[in-house]
Amino acid sequence: HFGSREEMFNEVVIRLFDRVKHSDMSIDDEGNFFETEEKHIIAWNEFLRSNPRYVSLMEEARTYAPKLYRIGIEGGIKFHIKRIVRGIECGDLKPMSKIQIRRYAFFMLGAHRFMDNLVQDEDSEPADIAADFTNMLRSGLQRQGD
Repeated sequence: HFGSREEMFNEVVIRLFDRVKHSDMSIDDEGNFFETEEKHIIAWNEFLRSNPRYVSLMEEARTYAPKLYRIGIEGGIKFHIKRIVRGIECGDLKPMSKIQIRRYAFFMLGAHRFMDNLVQDEDSEPADIAADFTNMLRSGLQRQGD
């Protein structure tokens, strides 16, 4: 039993955050940054297809549970920062300042956020979306001369 609609909404959002985490946890982050990113994008697209209300609930969370929404955003940013740093350390990505790393993490999270529009497009396969996205990243993040 929930004490209020707000408590119930918060619980639903928290459970969805957990589902997102779980969908990414099965992916081995030890490979090449770009190959791993493709796997994450495919998993994300599959998550969006199997949870079509996720994005609309997150938009509602932005308005009705802003603290919880911000926690989710920061979690996503930390996830991408960790992956970018690892990519730099492995030599897959060009060196970047902390500010640049955080900016790229926001760009990546923002792109993920709007992929729901592509998922709704019947002509967009998760593997094709992933390949196009990582090719775009490769153009901007890969070390020069690679």
